[in-house]
Amino acid sequence: MSLSIFIVLILLGFLCETNAINCYSKLTCSSVSTDDNFVDCIDNKCVCKQMQGFVGKATYDDKCRCNMKLYWENGKPYCTFLEIGVAGNTLFNKQKPWLNSIKALYNMTIFPNNELYINGLQVPDVLEEDVKGEILEYWPFRNKMEVADYFIGMTPNRITSIESPIAVGVGFQVTQFTIDVDQNKAYSMVNMNLGSIYNNSIIYLNVTQFGIWRFSDNDKIQEIMIMDPFCSEMLRLNGYGFNKDKDINDTCNLHNKHCTGSNQQYKDHKSCRNFLESIPYGNPDSLTTNTTLCRLYRSKLLILRPEYYCPQIGPDGANTCVDRLFTDHHKISFFPPNVGNRLFGSLKRY
Repeated sequence: MSLSIFIVLILLGFLCETNAINCYSKLTCSSVSTDDNFVDCIDNKCVCKQMQGFVGKATYDDKCRCNMKLYWENGKPYCTFLEIGVAGNTLFNKQKPWLNSIKALYNMTIFPNNELYINGLQVPDVLEEDVKGEILEYWPFRNKMEVADYFIGMTPNRITSIESPIAVGVGFQVTQFTIDVDQNKAYSMVNMNLGSIYNNSIIYLNVTQFGIWRFSDNDKIQEIMIMDPFCSEMLRLNGYGFNKDKDINDTCNLHNKHCTGSNQQYKDHKSCRNFLESIPYGNPDSLTTNTTLCRLYRSKLLILRPEYYCPQIGPDGANTCVDRLFTDHHKISFFPPNVGNRLFGSLKRY
């Protein structure tokens, strides 16, 4: 055998070892996979099923294989650490409804959408009835109604706002979104856009919120935890926390207007003022204590549900505006601890 023929044979052997072999059917790829179910014949080339978690280059030296655990779902094999089978579309199928639910909630904050909901437009069916959570450390949620009322009533509008809002919500973008399928959780970063008119010009402000969400088996929001680093600054921008006398007067005026009959909490305007002057004024950073500001913010929601919110601005605070220990704020673990392995994933476009 000549030297040139010998070299050609060596090169051919090398190529067979490093390149995916040609195929006419899946059966012809069995030699480059540790299992026939891990490989496919695509465009006459043996290819590992990478979308299902299998690795390798479908060559004799780098065969298709599973380096994790093998699970089956709907007749298909998947290589994953997840304790249950995860189909290739599971992430996508969960991400879409979960992301759309979060978007629907934030869409309620945009002006004038919030006013439409306040006036009776049906709230999107994205919340479980017993949904819980809070805006840290600012506003707790104990049920579906409280979540909806917060997102439509506490965002700037011309109905619940005590004065004409300085800035209103004009849009939002979900800039980060990922999910934990095993725990039914989602993690979000939302950039909220506020528009304000100043000197006949529109000024745009951006407020970023970080959210942790848990979804029920019905793909509805079960638990919420939102962190808003700029919350107190935005509240102060709208004039809250600066004028004690005005805030007391506004609270009592709203009480006199909406809390009538069985909902009445104070005998008259004077008794209302006397009580609010006797308790701490508070600050916009903590609105779940026995303060004037706690009652001021709840008074904005009186127009929505006086029978529910009037007791909260009354003297006993209705287990909302009440004194509590610091540890009381952290007794409830809204989110159960992570157990087992998780599968994370995110959409490329939101």
